[in-house]
Amino acid sequence: MKIYLYLIITALVVVGFSIWGVFFLSTSSEDVIQELETTNQALEIENWQVAQNSYQQVQEKWDHYNHIWPMLIEHREITDIEVSFEKMNVLMEQKDLELAIRECANLEYLLNHVARNEKINFQNIL
Repeated sequence: MKIYLYLIITALVVVGFSIWGVFFLSTSSEDVIQELETTNQALEIENWQVAQNSYQQVQEKWDHYNHIWPMLIEHREITDIEVSFEKMNVLMEQKDLELAIRECANLEYLLNHVARNEKINFQNIL
């Protein structure tokens, strides 16, 4: 009888952690994307000062969340996001407007992609 109790408790812990992980990925990616959209808007009007300040906040938010993400998703996806951040750093320093806007959109896509892929749905289960 005790073994069934341990199995049920273990299953509940695993399911609870999974639900928390999906919620964390979703909310943290939305938080970073929201600030990234501010960066993109500033780039579109060619306001480099606001764009750089906003992008600095994007990086700070990413650094805050990045220590938990590796426990929840594949490292390849994190590497893709970090490469995009590095490209964006260079483009912001060079003030390359067109490529910075493109990379901002790419970074937003990558962050959205992670949140979408980790959501629990029938396609992920099957």
